[in-house]
Amino acid sequence: MLQTGPGTSAPELTRWDLFASVGGRPEGIALTRLAHSLHIAKESTLFRPLEALVDDKLIVRDGDRYSLASNKRAQALNLALSFALAYDLDYNAYFEESMIDFLKKVFGFDYFTSADVPTELIRPEVLARLIHNDLLLVYSFRPLIGKLIQNPFLDGLCEYLGIRRNRALFRKKIRLETVIQEKLMASQSGGKVQAAHARKMLGASTLSPMGWGLGPIPRVIKASVVPENTGLFDPESSKCYSRAWERMRKRVDEKRRLSLDLVREYHSVAMASTQIGGDFRAHQVQVRNNPHFKTAPARQVEPLLRELMEDASNWKPANSVEVLYLAAFLYNEFLYIHPFEDGNSRTARILLGHILREHHVPFEEIPKSYEVRFLQATKGYRKRNQADADLVDLLREIYIFHLNRGELEAARRLSG
Repeated sequence: MLQTGPGTSAPELTRWDLFASVGGRPEGIALTRLAHSLHIAKESTLFRPLEALVDDKLIVRDGDRYSLASNKRAQALNLALSFALAYDLDYNAYFEESMIDFLKKVFGFDYFTSADVPTELIRPEVLARLIHNDLLLVYSFRPLIGKLIQNPFLDGLCEYLGIRRNRALFRKKIRLETVIQEKLMASQSGGKVQAAHARKMLGASTLSPMGWGLGPIPRVIKASVVPENTGLFDPESSKCYSRAWERMRKRVDEKRRLSLDLVREYHSVAMASTQIGGDFRAHQVQVRNNPHFKTAPARQVEPLLRELMEDASNWKPANSVEVLYLAAFLYNEFLYIHPFEDGNSRTARILLGHILREHHVPFEEIPKSYEVRFLQATKGYRKRNQADADLVDLLREIYIFHLNRGELEAARRLSG
């Protein structure tokens, strides 16, 4: 391990930190500049650990310049650590033996139960980290039933570690709508039963949502990597997007119903850093990376969108499960209409948030761990009918995810 900064109490630089510093830069980095970015006084101290990464075929050296290796193992690890940096996950903790042993038992299952995992591997700190990092969905704390949320971090990490997906044949499928109804009923009655089980399983010390993010060195790495890799994170675009969400909440609180003008307003705010905010497209467009995705003809954009917004403003869903059906239809129909040259997905998400907030379904944005699956169920589909069905299931799962948050909050409120 290397130490950074003066004194003996400085945090240690791990090989994963060093890999993230190199792999996160598309053009690679010279040794002197790498040492400077990590606040290493003597660049020579980095040479041996860097060469160890070269020997392990994770990075390559060209003179004094290091860059990411092109093999699948290195690419998988870079995928995982890039996701971790973008979304503030402490990747170092996921290389600990207790975490790896747990992942080996549960990775790939549609869901797992306590019967799938030896008791000694169900550790509070492992479960708590996965839950607080939005990587574990809990259907029930007692009996323990949960699933790892499929995402680039866990997929890349497990591919790098050589952890294969578990397959469970003939396992009964969980009905997500039943889980939602049970959790809502429990919440209405105080929700103390599952909260008590959560507290007992996780322990009072691990219930806090604080302290599960990036450590000091990974934060330094993120600050130095992001400016060189705008694909990882675009600060200006994120600011505009956040302002659009604030505008949406304000409009729902004002009881504004969806309309053509409101769609334009949301798009204008979300795309304020561009020149196309609020302007409908005038020609045919193709969704990037999916030639099977068909969009509406440009001449039909405005009438189709007007009709969709009028329908949405008149919806009267009977319960939260029906809200999710309507929300999925709204989202995918909006993407089919594809009214703008760019920013359609961002605007669609804001409209999704509007519908959910308006009908009192207590979640808005898509959690980071669901991003890839969400894209697959929307812009990534081949057939529209399957896309709507997949998106409904995904929204149900995300709803359970947010109900988990309520259970944990109730667990924190319980007395010792």
